[in-house]
Parts: sequence; C-alpha cells; structure tokens
Amino acid sequence: MTKEMLTWQEVEKALNQAIDDLVSECGLPRAAQERKIYKSLFRNPSVKNAEKALGAIAADIIREHFQRQLKRVKKQRWTKDQLSLVLTKIKSYKRELPTALRKAIDGMKKILPRHGGPGRKEILSTTEKREACEHVSTLVKMGATRLPDTFQLVAEAFKAKGKSISSRTIKRAWEERQSLYVG
Repeated sequence: MTKEMLTWQEVEKALNQAIDDLVSECGLPRAAQERKIYKSLFRNPSVKNAEKALGAIAADIIREHFQRQLKRVKKQRWTKDQLSLVLTKIKSYKRELPTALRKAIDGMKKILPRHGGPGRKEILSTTEKREACEHVSTLVKMGATRLPDTFQLVAEAFKAKGKSISSRTIKRAWEERQSLYVG
C-alpha cells in the first residue's frame, strides 16, 4: 500500500477530470463546452440547440451530484490508493449512467405538457349534434323502435343528407346531450 498523501488540489483535479471523462464518454458535453452551448441556445433558440442544452443540463446535474459527494470528504486526507479506488468507482458508472439518464428523461417526458395542437376535429358540429338529439328524441317519443335502432335510423338520415357518420357517433352525441343545451 502506498502511504503517500496527496493535497486536496491534486485529488480534486483528478476527480474532476474523471467525472468530465465519464460525462463525455456518455455523449454529454465536457464542462468547458457547456458555456458555449448555453450561449448558443440564448442567441439562437432552436430545437437543435435545445437538445444540446438538455445534454449540458444533464451533465451539470451529474457533475453537481459528484461535487456534493466530494464536499463531504474534502476534509479527509487522501492517499494514492484511496484516490485510485474512487477513480475506479467513478469509471464503473460508465455502463449505468446512460440507462439512468434515459429513465430520468422518460420520467421528465411524462410530467411535461403534451405537444400542443388542436387535436382531432369533431365529426359533428354543435348544431348537428343538437339536430341529431332532437331527431333521436322525436323517434323515442313516437316509440317506433328501440334506442340502438333509433341511432341507426338517425345515422342513415344524416347519410341521406350527405354526412356519412356511424350510429356510434349519434350515440355519443345522445349521451352528451345535456352539455349541448347548457348555457
């Protein structure tokens, strides 16, 4: 065992280099590149720059985690053997880190709002839904057929007008009829 003691500056430099190597081997930017990435994002906010900035943020988080760990042991005296053990442990994270990052990003995706857009357009307008409900209620009042057959008759009436819809669409309009007449 080597009992040669190291200064904190030597230990910190070796550990920061190992962390920077670990981060860059995972495809994330080195510490020296992060400032440029952030500046380019603010100058030119594009998807490509945002993706680079996300990588820089992930690298920052990883570095910050290791820095917190280092602050806990800063007061200790280090030997070369202790340093080499810690460096080996940091290098062992190389396999686990990309998987952990993917899982974290998947978790972030779930809490982010969905990509906007109007969504699917409704087949029937509000007035057409009201018309369909009026037609269904008229047929029900007459007692001519059962309710499922009534939906089919109303769908066929809309098809005769040139609006091709299914009986299921009429049924949904019928089930939501109270919201059509409120306010």
